[in-house]
Amino acid sequence: IEPSARGVTRLYLLKSTLKLLNEGYSFEEICKIESMASNTIFNRLAVSRLLNLVEKSKKNYTLTELGKRIINTENEITEERFNENQFEILSEFVKENPFFSQITFSIISVVDTIFILSKAEYPVKYNKFQDFFVRSLGKDKSWKQPQAQLTGTYHFANYAEELGFIQRIGKDIFLTPKGIQAILIFQLNRAIKLIKARS
Repeated sequence: IEPSARGVTRLYLLKSTLKLLNEGYSFEEICKIESMASNTIFNRLAVSRLLNLVEKSKKNYTLTELGKRIINTENEITEERFNENQFEILSEFVKENPFFSQITFSIISVVDTIFILSKAEYPVKYNKFQDFFVRSLGKDKSWKQPQAQLTGTYHFANYAEELGFIQRIGKDIFLTPKGIQAILIFQLNRAIKLIKARS
């Protein structure tokens, strides 16, 4: 499983698009309302699909049950970003379904990378994390340019931090208790898949 080539810098950027989709607006209408290029909205919906928030039938996008649950878990005061409960629902899905898509796998791989590197040095330095993360996912061949590696790593590290799995302070990265729990579940799921593959 390799990271998706499409992405957004932060997961909270998906919220406004998902809300409009929930209100019944079409892809073209969402582009106009948000004053965004079609490629930007397409990227948001692509990421949403890989997080099981959106499904597509022909050219029509609709929210999944998970997507509806997240949008319906709104504070009385509407905020630009996902609230704590919305992020919690999404993080639980990622934690329980690390092999669902390239993005869920890559988010958990961020946590796995930090866990591995922490055995030698803790907190983990961001530059060491980036180098190991890119190579461990086999992206050193397709993300050949330094900027591509920087951007790709930055996106997935942002996602992991938004979901509460890691915390960054300056150039140091720490695992949170939620991140440690996620990596234990990931290792268990990975072991089960390896056993099934060999039987």
